[in-house]
Amino acid sequence: MKRLSILTGFTAIFSVILSGCAGVSPTPAFYLLDSPGPGRAASHLPDTFSIGIGPVALPAHLDRTEIIFRNGDNGVSIMELHRWAAPLDRQVSEALVAHLTTLLGTPKVTAFPWDRARRPGFRVDLTILTFDKIGDRAVMDAIWKIRNIKNDTILITQG
Repeated sequence: MKRLSILTGFTAIFSVILSGCAGVSPTPAFYLLDSPGPGRAASHLPDTFSIGIGPVALPAHLDRTEIIFRNGDNGVSIMELHRWAAPLDRQVSEALVAHLTTLLGTPKVTAFPWDRARRPGFRVDLTILTFDKIGDRAVMDAIWKIRNIKNDTILITQG
């Protein structure tokens, strides 16, 4: 009889544990960066103009699926249930392609990597330093360089 009560006790414990595992888990939310709406296009670019975006470099703490915010000077909050729907470096690159396509008025804006046959004339290298939430806005601090791909000359550096 003792053996039956021990077995019944274990069964009851396992049932409680398994019912806890079968509970509803919170569902993560996934996010993408915004793409621009229609804008004013530049009209002075030659037909041969083309530009590539990337590669985009991220600090290690931002290179993750979870959205992360700074809190204070040295702390961070990892938002486990708020995640990027695609890698952040790729989203930044695609958003820049969309913005520059609109602003420059040319479809000859491509994201890294590109094939040799369609190698652009210029390239924008982007190094993201910070990407933070301030109030209800996202603020990015970055260094960017525009290079002439043909001779690998840096034309402009900003940041």
